[in-house]
Amino acid sequence: MSDIITRAEYDRCTGDYDLFVTILERVKAQAVEEALRILPNVMKSLTIQAAGMYELKNKFYTDHPELVPHRQLVATIVEQTEANNPGLSYEDIIKKALPSIEAKVKTKKVVATDVGGKPSLSQIDHLAGML
Repeated sequence: MSDIITRAEYDRCTGDYDLFVTILERVKAQAVEEALRILPNVMKSLTIQAAGMYELKNKFYTDHPELVPHRQLVATIVEQTEANNPGLSYEDIIKKALPSIEAKVKTKKVVATDVGGKPSLSQIDHLAGML
């Protein structure tokens, strides 16, 4: 901290507004400098992470082509799993979410639709009986 404020400055600054502002400007300049110094490493890390997630997503859909038409459902369940398991790796999140995804897709397939694209009354009655 002595590179930001010396003991003499500290002792004097409580009564000297201009000195206090000068010290705050020094703190700000050092913070900005440090942020700019680490920014390339942060960007590199985020880029690597994004590329890894893209590859993982492609592998997931290659391994489970039957889930391609259900991308929105997959995304929703993966997001819920991620929220409920902070700190878990993305690979583990996908593994953990897969049984739920498959169950939801299976449930979706059970509800066959009529010509109009809506569940028939008999299907609604059947599903209501399952609750």
